Amino acid sequence: MAQTVQLYVYDLSKGMVRAISHSLLGVQLDGLWHTGVVIFGREYFFGGGASISATMDGVSVVGNSAVSGIRWCPPGTTILGQPQQTLNLGSTEIPESVVTDFLTELSSSTFRADTYSLFEHNCNHFSNEFSQFLTGNSIPDNILNLPQAVLNTPIGNLIRGMMGGMDGF
Repeated sequence: MAQTVQLYVYDLSKGMVRAISHSLLGVQLDGLWHTGVVIFGREYFFGGGASISATMDGVSVVGNSAVSGIRWCPPGTTILGQPQQTLNLGSTEIPESVVTDFLTELSSSTFRADTYSLFEHNCNHFSNEFSQFLTGNSIPDNILNLPQAVLNTPIGNLIRGMMGGMDGF
């Protein structure tokens, strides 16, 4: 039976980026996006460093907890609260066991916690790869390309330099 695949979209800035991005960066951004993919009654997401090392009630690890950056929880129950948007990514006929095997493999290779990079390998890159595997569809460009939109501004590389030591968050 086909399973619906959804993208839960959270604005980490709670509206602040929309309010100040144009005056600060010279471009209008609508949010600082975190995403998770929902399928089989679970919300899957990726993070690294301190963002996932703290114990979070109701959050489980995919694969080896010593290295995995992929987590799951019941949909909408992360510490971020309810998503600002829920987008339909399509549907899949891939069995849950195959999805679990795929995620377990990713958790020990491409999406280990130590591979997280705020600008180059973040939760949205995970959501995009997972969505493409499940449905053949990508997540929206405005979400996936947000880091590049920031880096393309005059102040973008300054921000990157200031956050260099915090890349795992």
